[in-house]
Amino acid sequence: MVLTKTDASLRVHMRKLPSQKPKASGVTDRSSKKAEYSVRVSLQDTGEIFTVPKCRGHTKICELKTALELIAGIPSDCQRLSYLDQGDLVDESTFNFNGIIPRSTITMTIWPYNGLPALVRAAVSGDICKLMIILGRSDSAGSSQPLGTILPSPWPSHRLLPALFVSAHRGKKAVVQFLIANGACVTSQTPQGRNALHAAACQGYTECIDILVAAGAPVHVRDLGGVAPIDAARRVGHQTSVRLLSLSRWQQRTAEVPPRRHLDPSELFAHQHFCSNLRTYLCGPQAQRYMAQMRSRGREPRSQLCPGVTQHGKWHRLHQKHGHLCEGLRATQ
Repeated sequence: MVLTKTDASLRVHMRKLPSQKPKASGVTDRSSKKAEYSVRVSLQDTGEIFTVPKCRGHTKICELKTALELIAGIPSDCQRLSYLDQGDLVDESTFNFNGIIPRSTITMTIWPYNGLPALVRAAVSGDICKLMIILGRSDSAGSSQPLGTILPSPWPSHRLLPALFVSAHRGKKAVVQFLIANGACVTSQTPQGRNALHAAACQGYTECIDILVAAGAPVHVRDLGGVAPIDAARRVGHQTSVRLLSLSRWQQRTAEVPPRRHLDPSELFAHQHFCSNLRTYLCGPQAQRYMAQMRSRGREPRSQLCPGVTQHGKWHRLHQKHGHLCEGLRATQ
């Protein structure tokens, strides 16, 4: 078979075709991955507007609700999102599917069950009198009892979690104290595994952190993404909250370790084998025995830290010069 010029060029062209592989479905370009934008979320119940950064076209509504827990302070199971109409956005749908464009506004409302919207509004405003009325204690609202008084028949703790989460996120320490005193559980978590300490830490409200930790809120708890309250504070840059949570975490860890009344002799330092009540324990025979014990136990001499404790040091010379005073002082003791 004789190959013509056209056949050879066609064969060369066909050899180059396999290198141009078609893109698989679902794979996006790098340019589309970098196309991040922000959207605004309007909370209709309180009139607040929040900005959610780092959104993309393939971002799901459930991921938006997870981010809004720390941005807006509303648990994900209480959020009801809609866009351009009153229809609810499906959790597994994406921004591209719902036609959400950059810098647009998404509407959020609180699910209207069990008086939850009114409870959240009272927690945001910080009005304890409204909380008393909402909790079914309208007869106590006008009484002479102080606002922090523990009232009878509190709500279940799972119904008080949204109000506690919102009040800690807004820094309403009086509301946080009132809710804890009336049955709110500080260990309760949202569907994303976050407690009220996450909300207070990400906003940097140290007073609310102190109240929650004193009430028994766990500092080491992590959400579904593996983020602890100290990690949430560190991401935002609240160094005061980071230091406070580090101290609280250390205190909770040490509280779990049972103290020992008696130490093993092998765990003692050299100076703990002697009585330090005598005033002359650093000079004379006491100092010589002290140094001898340290060298016999394999420890380095303390001549660099205490130069006067050596045999030819200043304290030894003072003992030779005023030995009768040291002996008289030791005899009196």
